[in-house]
Amino acid sequence: MTETPPLEIDLTSIDRGSVTAPAGFGKTQVIAGTIAKHHKQRFLILTHTNAGVRALHDRITRIGTQRAARIDTISGIALRLARAFPTGIGWNEEEGIDHHAAKVAAHTILHRPTVRRALLNSYDRIIIDEYQDCSVIQHEIISHLANFIPTVVLGDPLQAIFDFDPLDPLISWSQAQSVFPAAGTLTTPHRWASTNPPLGQWLKSIREPLGAGRPVPLPHNGIVNVYRMPRSINEGGLNGALRGSGSSAILIPDSQKAHEIPWVAKKLARTSSVHEAVDHPELLTFVDKIADGRSPEAVLLAAIDFTTKTTTGINAQSPVKTLTKNLKTNGHPGRNKNDLNRLAHQFIATQSANTLAIFISTVISGRGCATYRPGLLYALLSTLRALGTGPIIDLPDAARRTIEARRRMAPSPTTRSNIGSTLRMKGLEYDSVTLIDPARVPSAQHLYVALSRARRRITLVIPPDSHLGQWFVSNSPR
Repeated sequence: MTETPPLEIDLTSIDRGSVTAPAGFGKTQVIAGTIAKHHKQRFLILTHTNAGVRALHDRITRIGTQRAARIDTISGIALRLARAFPTGIGWNEEEGIDHHAAKVAAHTILHRPTVRRALLNSYDRIIIDEYQDCSVIQHEIISHLANFIPTVVLGDPLQAIFDFDPLDPLISWSQAQSVFPAAGTLTTPHRWASTNPPLGQWLKSIREPLGAGRPVPLPHNGIVNVYRMPRSINEGGLNGALRGSGSSAILIPDSQKAHEIPWVAKKLARTSSVHEAVDHPELLTFVDKIADGRSPEAVLLAAIDFTTKTTTGINAQSPVKTLTKNLKTNGHPGRNKNDLNRLAHQFIATQSANTLAIFISTVISGRGCATYRPGLLYALLSTLRALGTGPIIDLPDAARRTIEARRRMAPSPTTRSNIGSTLRMKGLEYDSVTLIDPARVPSAQHLYVALSRARRRITLVIPPDSHLGQWFVSNSPR
């Protein structure tokens, strides 16, 4: 077992309570260190996302105490409880998994003495990560667990941004602390200790005013750069803001306007790519569309249209233009003797998913093409290849399996800038973060999440027709 540094807070000293844990302040290390120090105890560690599970698992594995902890999502353990104790709750998965119903069922099941005894025999302590993202029903589940197993929750009210379900809204941090009393706050900005200590101290200093809804002063020592675009993004105005080495992220200001993400990425297609939503709604829409019994010629046209939404330069390719015209005008590929036409005829004859994958790969490989949505494109190609010679009608089920598998995969390292939103990139770290049009950031929570992704550099980009907005106090932008 690897030796661990002294703990800022030993979580086993808290039988029922909450720890405020800002981004980058060593929360994962505190969890892993607590387990390492008390490795003879049995811990249940719960969080909200598979990415969070993976981060905790990797850190605990490095320390060498993974056998002392079971790590899962709150939704995951709710689903397991519903499956293990289905009697009397009407649990049924014939039409798919209803995660909200699973959480409601788990809340009911936890009142059963036999279930409580089973959990008591399995775990000595429970630790909940990212508690600011708990909904009302999740909070009720955890509160009930805490009635018979010592439980500590960690979270940060300045990162509470996942509030999409009006039927099951997030709890407030004050609600959380009414059940789990405040038991400590992590105070050391570890993430920036070796990369940019002044940036870490500035991010620490802005927590209090942001939490109170007040604007924050920009530092005068260049820790945060302000770049006023000389022209619009459409005219290449963003290019001058993108400097520096290492990993980088470009964040749009409003996560609710996700259509802006691919639009920005397309303008920077040679150097940037979209950080896709984990549930890939556009992939599901596409596969449902082409699996509805349409002709193979119509499937080919839909596939070409799909590639134009992931890759630039498609419509400039002569074989693609000719094939598209023939399919639309004549209803068949025509007699041209090139690889694309050969694959089009082959797909029409076989309607094989694997042939469609080769066809799409050929479409995007033309000279001058640049893929700016590789995550979406390769999710489709993975789905088609997994289906192999199977019929297109089976694509929707195959796509859902691909999406579920990709949820559990770590992001691949890349030299390209990732373009996304706070909702998509929360929990990730980059050497540099560029925030477009901070005046449009909808809340202090979204602003803090955006800024705290950066390890070394932050750049605030001001479009020609905008300004710094309500969140910052500054001299004139440089």
